This record gives sequence, C-alpha cells and structure tokens, in this order.
Amino acid sequence: MNTSDRDRDGLLMRYFDGTISPQERTALNTLLLEDADARALLREIVEQAVAMGDLARERAHASPRVLSERMRSPVRWRMSLAWAAIAAVVLMAGAAALWFLQGPVSEVVTLEQISGAVTLSTDSGPAQNGLQSGATMRAGTLSVEGSTSSAHLRFIDGTSLTLSGESELALTGETQKRMTLRRGSLNADVRTQKPGQPMRILTSTAEIEVVGTRFQLSTNSGSTTLSVESGHVRMRRLADGSVVDVRQGEMSLATLETTNSLESSRMLLAPTTFRQTFEQAPTVLWRGTWLPADNQGPGRLQQVPDVSDKKSDGVPRVNYAVCVQDHSGSMVSVGPESVLRVRFRAARGNDVLILFSLRNPKGGFAGNFQTIIKPDSSDWRTFDIKLSELKAGFPEHPAIAVDSRVTLIYLACFSPKSNLEVSEVAIEPSPSGSQPLGSAKPERKVGDAQ
Repeated sequence: MNTSDRDRDGLLMRYFDGTISPQERTALNTLLLEDADARALLREIVEQAVAMGDLARERAHASPRVLSERMRSPVRWRMSLAWAAIAAVVLMAGAAALWFLQGPVSEVVTLEQISGAVTLSTDSGPAQNGLQSGATMRAGTLSVEGSTSSAHLRFIDGTSLTLSGESELALTGETQKRMTLRRGSLNADVRTQKPGQPMRILTSTAEIEVVGTRFQLSTNSGSTTLSVESGHVRMRRLADGSVVDVRQGEMSLATLETTNSLESSRMLLAPTTFRQTFEQAPTVLWRGTWLPADNQGPGRLQQVPDVSDKKSDGVPRVNYAVCVQDHSGSMVSVGPESVLRVRFRAARGNDVLILFSLRNPKGGFAGNFQTIIKPDSSDWRTFDIKLSELKAGFPEHPAIAVDSRVTLIYLACFSPKSNLEVSEVAIEPSPSGSQPLGSAKPERKVGDAQ
C-alpha cells in the first residue's frame, strides 16, 4: 500500500467513525469526485459493512455451539466486530454515504477572465486572493471589490456569468445551477438547461428561474432589478410569492413592498447624450464626496478611496476616484464616435485615469476602455476625448461597438494627496468637424494623454 492509498483509507475510516475534520471532509469529497478507484473502494466498504451488519444480527439468534465456533478465530471475530461497527455507522449516516455513491457530481466552473480585486472563499480554507484567469472552482463565494473589478465565469455547458464592481455571488456546486447574488450585478448568457433543472438565482428580495436566455440582474438589500435581453425569465417576489414572466425587452423590479402587483414593463431606450453637473447632490449611483459651490469652485464631487486590486496576502491596492456605476444599461448609449467631456482639477503631477466599462445591447460584458491624462497645472480644466481613441483593456473586446451601453464612468488618481475634484461629466454624439484626441481650445488643454 503506498502513501496515497494509506491517506485515502485513513480519510474513509475517519469519515465512518465520525472523527473527520471539515478540511478532511472536503478533501474526501474531492477525492471521490475525481478518483474512480476511491469510489469503488467506498462502494466495497459499504457493501461489506452491510454484510457484516447482517452477520452481527444473525449472531443474536445463533446457537451457543455456532457462536463458540466463530469465537475460536479471534482475528475473524475482531474483524467482524469492526465491520459490524462500521455497518452501524453507515446505517446512522446512510444519507451521507448514499450521497457519495449516488449523489450528483458538482460542476466545475472556470474563472475565465478576472480583472481587479476578486476573492474566492470556500469551506476548505482561507480566502484566496490574487486569482488568475483560468482558475476553477466547484462551490464557494466570489467577491468582486472595487468599481473597476470584474469576474467572468463559464460553466461546462457554455453558460456564462459576468460579475461587475462591488458584487458577491455564492455558488452551491450542485449540478443544477443554484446560486445566491448577495449584492451587486451580473450579466448572464444561459444555455438551454436540462428539463426540470432550471438555473435558480436567489437575491434578498426575489428568486429568478432561468431555462435559457440572456439577462442582467442587480440587487441590494431592498430591491432586485431584472432586465431580459432575449428569451424569458421567471421572477418570484419573496415577500409575497408573486410571480411574473419577464420577456425579451422587458424589465421588472422586486422589492419588500407588496402593496403593488409584481409586473414587467418595456425597457427604456438608452439616450445618446448624457450630462451630469453637481450643483445639487447627485444620486446614490455616484461615488464621491459632494461639495456645494463655494469660493473654491462650482458644485463638485471629491475623490474617495476605491479598491483597484488585491495582493495575494489580501492587502488592497487603492485608487482615489469619482465615478458613476449603473448596470441597467439605460444611462447612455455610445459608439466609437461619441465624445466624452470632463471638467476637473487635480494636484499638479498626478496622472488622471479615465475609464469606461461597457456592455453590449444583448447584456454581455463589452470591455473596459481607458486613457491617462497628465494635467500641467492644478487649475480647473475641461477635456474632450473621442471614445474610439481610448485604449482597450481586454484583447477580447478591442473596439467600441455602436449602441454599446455605459455601465461605469471612472475618473481616478493614484495618490491620496491628488485632491481630484470633478464638476461635470458629459457624453455627446460626435459633432461635425470634431478634433482629434488631445486637441481642444486653449482653455481646455490639460496636457498630453496616452
């Protein structure tokens, strides 16, 4: 018997006698899922244990002569007692044994694309930071931290999910896709599921049932918003059990409030222009410290810390950002010729990152696009940039497509002393005679961009 055989048999024996640790139980689960020989050995042990249990029951009715003959073989008798004890444990923990022998094999999920601070937590050990694209998981909780972070998951059947910015998803590892979106947003492209086994996603206020479709889901502690790009999705409101079928081009909102019926409605078309100033405090979709107009400048948002990544030891890397995030896809529709205008100021010598996150009209992740501006002073500046001249952050999404939907506009510096403040963000279709990147009227010049 080699070392691995001894380790395997030791795990099995500790499982049956009830002394196995949670970490060892996880290791045994993995072993049985991946090793056919281990499953065969377990099946043999259970069959022999049941047989020894039958022998133990027969002993109670055996004649004194038969009993004394059996006791003449001490080794056999001790083995019989041992197997009888195991049989008793098997009978008491039969459900667990049957799960090993007959239960479903949990599905492998590939973390196909990871950007920024993504953490995986499981029952088998400490949280894993610094995850790399191509890592796999069966069950656990994925946490995506920071406005620019994202994780793209792919199941064996081709179903894909994309988690974006400040989101948390818990997967059970069952063959029927069951999961909980605890917070944040996901885009889903779900392949047709097996009959009677729809994907189910639980949130704080709703349960989503999916057979095969493309949709976008976002949730917080008090509401869940569902937008369906193709097919249809069934939503059940947890507060009262109301059900609605949300079809292509529709959306629905489930909250804790039950006085209104749960209904679906047509999704609004996204406008092609967008403008936000800060004379008044903005909606909660914006991140930043609001400052009203004063002798230092107009109403504005001031930078706040935002996690950009995490080291393998869990220590965060931090940007200092002003941003807006809206996963509904209804904020603004853009194309490569659209122009972004920002009015801002930052301490001289601090680079300013401008980043866009996009989704395609069908709901899927469509990439990040960015540039770096190098201000030549700490005065208020206005800068125009054509979106086609932003640099793609993912090779899989090299260019901005027509009718892309903006989900994130992000301006950030890399020092807590950068004092970044933003007073206006606007997006417009390309004006006739638009000028190339970096060229603007003298009062708008902010230095070179790359």
